[in-house]
Amino acid sequence: RAESEGAEAERLADVIDHQAGRLRAVAEMLARPARVAAYSPAARTAIESLERLGESGRPVTLLLAPGLDPVPWAAVAHLVSDKRDGALVFVESASGRAIHDVATWRDVTSSPLVAARGGTLVLLDAHALPLDVQRYIAVAAGPDVGLIVALYATVDALVGQGRIDENLADRLGDRAVALPPFAARAEDLRGLLLDRLARIGERLRG
Repeated sequence: RAESEGAEAERLADVIDHQAGRLRAVAEMLARPARVAAYSPAARTAIESLERLGESGRPVTLLLAPGLDPVPWAAVAHLVSDKRDGALVFVESASGRAIHDVATWRDVTSSPLVAARGGTLVLLDAHALPLDVQRYIAVAAGPDVGLIVALYATVDALVGQGRIDENLADRLGDRAVALPPFAARAEDLRGLLLDRLARIGERLRG
């Protein structure tokens, strides 16, 4: 019986390793646009800051410029954290009524917090969530859930406007990384454009 149980344990460990590898591969794919042409000082500084904060395991705030996609940058922070073998769960805070209902977040089967357990929860436009939902996330996201929040203004400014709950603000602290706009990445533009064209060509013509 011990041999049988040992064989089953090995099989389950292989399944877990395989799943972790798949999740890491997805995160690597998502992070690629942030890393593919990070030659400029602005891009390098942002990546180094994200990697430092990701390794610390503490919540991270991404400060966005208009039109900038936060997904690749969030993936960078996730991949250096101790949650890199878990899921990277994105929540579009303005996406609909269900996500604005605190009951959705409390639900043990459908809550994004449950989906992100062992991984990282990324809140896009977190200030669009109702304050009671923000408060619940701040309290309920335990040490087994990494937390990344993307905002278009500083946490202090949004707290002053009544758009960020103080519990969430305290959880986030002052660990904000300002993501560089394209205007600050002149050295990167050629590489970014060539990469985009190559991916379009691969998709259209193989």
